[in-house]
This record gives sequence, structure tokens and C-alpha cells, in this order.
Amino acid sequence: MKSVFANRKKRSREEIIASILFTAKQGTSKTGIMYANYLSFSQLNKYLNFGVKSRIIYLNGDGKYFTTPKGLDYLKCFEEVHNIENSAVAKRKLLDEILAGEDYT
Repeated sequence: MKSVFANRKKRSREEIIASILFTAKQGTSKTGIMYANYLSFSQLNKYLNFGVKSRIIYLNGDGKYFTTPKGLDYLKCFEEVHNIENSAVAKRKLLDEILAGEDYT
């Protein structure tokens, strides 16, 4: 039996970071981030360590992670890039449909 995710592409590093930052906007625990983003414990530690070092996420005294203003800037830029990529894919599909649907002989 094939996996449900067999046709799903792997998430990029940028997508995983954005997902973690989105989850931590209101503050959440390490476990909450891990489960919400489908990460293994080792992946979680890798990304959280990177995020804290890069100052896009911080850990408060209660053990909750929060997205910093720098992290919010990252999310905004990520969304802009994601929208541009989606627009480009849609336009490429339209070009293909135009070429496939017309016979100019």
C-alpha cells in the first residue's frame, strides 16, 4: 500500500521555518511546535536552535516559544515569495493550456 504522502513533495527548509514561526506567534511549547509541524524530536531541536540563534524565535521563562519581530518579518517575506511562486505556476499552466488548445497551422 502506498503512503498517503507519496505524491507530496518534501517541504523546504524555508517552509518548515515559516510553519514553526506561524505556530509560535501566540506562544507555544516545544511539544506543541513538534506536533503541529510534524517534526521529529531531532528536527525540532535543530530548527529551534537555529531559530533562537538567528533571533527569529525566543524561549521565555515559562518554557514557551514566541516568534520575534524579526521572525514576523521573515513570515511576511515568505508569504510574498510564496504568492509570487503560486502566481508564476498558474501563469505557466495557462501558457501550457493556450499552446495545447490552439492549432495554428
